[in-house]
Amino acid sequence: MKKYSLAILGSRGIPARYGGYETLIDNIVPILSKGQFSVYVYSRNYFFHRTPRFYKGASIIWLPTIRNKYLDTPFHTLLSTIHLPLVKPDIVFLVNSANSFVIPLISVYKIPVVLHVDGREYMRRKWGFVGRSIHKASVPLGCKLADKVVTDSTYNARWLEQFDVQAEVIYYGADFDYTPPGKMLASYGLKKNNYFLYVARLEPENNADFVVSAYREYRGNIPLVLVGDAPYASKYKEYVKSLADDRVLFTGAIYDRYYKELVCNALATVHAYELGGVHPAVIEAMGAGRALLLSDIPENREAAGNTAFFFKLDKIDSLSELFYKIDENRSVAEVMGQMARKRALKLFRWEKIATLYSDLFVKLCTNA
Repeated sequence: MKKYSLAILGSRGIPARYGGYETLIDNIVPILSKGQFSVYVYSRNYFFHRTPRFYKGASIIWLPTIRNKYLDTPFHTLLSTIHLPLVKPDIVFLVNSANSFVIPLISVYKIPVVLHVDGREYMRRKWGFVGRSIHKASVPLGCKLADKVVTDSTYNARWLEQFDVQAEVIYYGADFDYTPPGKMLASYGLKKNNYFLYVARLEPENNADFVVSAYREYRGNIPLVLVGDAPYASKYKEYVKSLADDRVLFTGAIYDRYYKELVCNALATVHAYELGGVHPAVIEAMGAGRALLLSDIPENREAAGNTAFFFKLDKIDSLSELFYKIDENRSVAEVMGQMARKRALKLFRWEKIATLYSDLFVKLCTNA
């Protein structure tokens, strides 16, 4: 079996310590490395306490960046692209459409590029005029220049058709092993099946303020645990905390076993995204068999089908009523959670996801 070399650019890197792209890379890398690929992952050295040279079968290339909301990603991606001739990959997997500006340079090296587009990034409220303009211009540019475009929902793929591209839809996956209650729950005084869990970056478009406001209208005794952080959203984070009462717990960013422990033992998980693709946290909660309270957007409908409870982002009481419903109907929550798990086992296994990527990468390598 012929081995190809794959370089992955544009994320913060692995081990996963931030968001969806990092989670995706962290989970497909070991499967790709055991198959037909020697994998190189470009990572930002400021973001990690440890900087191993090898991780899960991949070679990690650590490069510096500029720690600035607007320059962090493009500067590191540009450095990574300049470094590519030293690696000489057969194919590049470029994540984040804002990085599309490097594709012409990669083309000079005559290396095929697969670009991952994660929805309508320009609509995120965290961006000012400059950020929105860059993201809005980057999508059509990337669709025109990349050898193949990948996205994580059919809703996004239909949106991308306006740029005359047929994007490949490949979902995120999830780890479906159960993690029992342990140190994480004990440290916050939590009990199995007796807390609501919100997981997301604490940024405006993920609507943590909406969730906390809706929770305040629920007068029950089940705590709400918020897991997440955001490096450039300090004012928003403080605002969310100002809305909370003493039943709300903020953990900051949690990863690996402790994160899985929180997900696997929640009564229900809350996801209030207003845009994006099929979110990893939704799939992970489905795989854990948790009841899902989801914002009613097409991407969440696509992920969960009829296995979730949906609420409207313009109606706080639509979520607060679900808090009461779950509290008063635990058996219904359990049934819905098991339905969600069954759906996840069918659609979102990492082995299946990694195989789809591998097949795509091999096809482009052999056609190059």
